[in-house]
Amino acid sequence: REREKQKRARHPSRSNKGGRLDFAVPYCPCMLTALVSGRLVKPTFVAHLAHFRSRLFPLISARPLSALALSRPALAPFIVDRASFSHPKKGEGSMAETPHVEVAEKDDEAPRGGGTHRRTRSSRHSDTHISVGQIARPLLKEKLIIVMVGLPARGKTYISRKISRYLCWIGYNTRVFNAGQYRRDLLGIGQDAKFFDPDNQQGVEMREKMSSMALDDLFNWLDEDGDCGIFDATNVTVARRNLVEKAARNRGQQVLFLESICSDVDTIENNIRETKLTNPDFTSKDPEDAVRDFRERIKNYMRSYEPMDENGADKERSFIQLYDVGRKVVCHRIQGYLPGKIVFFVMNLHITPRTIYFCRHGESEYNVKGLLGGDPPLSERGEVFAARLQKFSKLLGPKLNVWTSTMKRSVQTGAAAAEGLDSTAHSKWRELDEIDAGICDSMTYKQVEEKYPDEFKARARDKLRYRYPRGESYLDLIRRLEPVLIELERQRDPVLVVSHQAVMRCLYGYFVGTDLEEVPLLEVPMHTVLQLTPKAYGCEIHRYNLNVDVPKVEK
Repeated sequence: REREKQKRARHPSRSNKGGRLDFAVPYCPCMLTALVSGRLVKPTFVAHLAHFRSRLFPLISARPLSALALSRPALAPFIVDRASFSHPKKGEGSMAETPHVEVAEKDDEAPRGGGTHRRTRSSRHSDTHISVGQIARPLLKEKLIIVMVGLPARGKTYISRKISRYLCWIGYNTRVFNAGQYRRDLLGIGQDAKFFDPDNQQGVEMREKMSSMALDDLFNWLDEDGDCGIFDATNVTVARRNLVEKAARNRGQQVLFLESICSDVDTIENNIRETKLTNPDFTSKDPEDAVRDFRERIKNYMRSYEPMDENGADKERSFIQLYDVGRKVVCHRIQGYLPGKIVFFVMNLHITPRTIYFCRHGESEYNVKGLLGGDPPLSERGEVFAARLQKFSKLLGPKLNVWTSTMKRSVQTGAAAAEGLDSTAHSKWRELDEIDAGICDSMTYKQVEEKYPDEFKARARDKLRYRYPRGESYLDLIRRLEPVLIELERQRDPVLVVSHQAVMRCLYGYFVGTDLEEVPLLEVPMHTVLQLTPKAYGCEIHRYNLNVDVPKVEK
């Protein structure tokens, strides 16, 4: 038996290179995608995926069948949706039940723009459209709790809401649990600075009660269907942090502390002014009284404030420290995929007041004809809009940056807006290109309905996840836009983004906090500029219609 094992191990048809096992298959009638999970390929499962097409894991050619060996089976859902395969039971065969695989050996449609397509799946496929956004999102081994730490007026609520929107946008169910909101819901908005005095025993007990209620709701929500809960409170004492961490660990949940530290006087003053205008505690108060009371509240918290210390009581904790919201970032014992994503995101975050402008390109020749996709130039009405946008952009100041896609209609519109600005003000992003309509490119919706009725119905059922054959879905587009989003968050000067309808829906939906399912349904009118000013408790929005009428086409 030992000799036979050694013989098989040395067989040239099998090689093991750094966790990747390659098997030489003598004959394979069609293209397969296979996945093997387990230590040393035991236990195993193999899934044939008819609709799996990802940039990270493309379809494999017929003869060599490649299998990925993962050391931990828990990582398997990173590549394949759980519904796509079934684990074999002990004693059963390793082949999972899979749907029929139908693969096109040659293209049956002319490629877009006269270029060449990679060999892909046929347009004939089932109504189940699996999107990259569903497959490539790693599932969490542990639910994550982000615990905010810091004095008032340090941007904790702003940061919490930004992280929540970002994680929801990339597919993680995230919610903010604000202890202050629980206090306002139960006690109203009449509490002054004395309520936050550490010597006020009754106030201390009430605040502890509100925090416990918020934490209990957070834990219950994570037990249901949540991925990440954010506990937005001051948590300025070691005792409070110990209490929160112990409760989370007892439930098997990962904890990440995020402390916002501000030493810059101007930043604190800006935060205080912003707070008196937007914080629900002060909306009904005189502005001067609100500022005075808020300063007293900060002084009360400073009396008991214990900053996080990597060499002291917090040395075993996983935490991020943000100094002046972006000037310096300290990361301590950061482990895991999602905490790493959060670190990268907050490194590009700031709370400096700024304005973002969104608008679609001017009307194109394809808009006039009601055609999808393509790369047409502007129509006459589109050129009129570009001229009016040029006049509008001059009112936005000399520091304006103009971002466009690489498509003609967007570049023409953006070039007019950037005229007279610095030569580096106009940037072209391939990530801002319109959603790829695949084989439906340059067709009208009526033609799509007649030629591909199943595709038309599938898109109507689930516009977010539906992917055009050889094209993209909204979830694919969201993943593509992530670098643009990070760069937008980093900008401190005003930015005008001139792009396309689907792209604008995704970016606009992120900033206003729209539910992911509703993003493909957002209305982004043509020849209208949207002005967005991010705030701690929301986003201030203004619309400027530049009055160029365009016939409406349903999309």
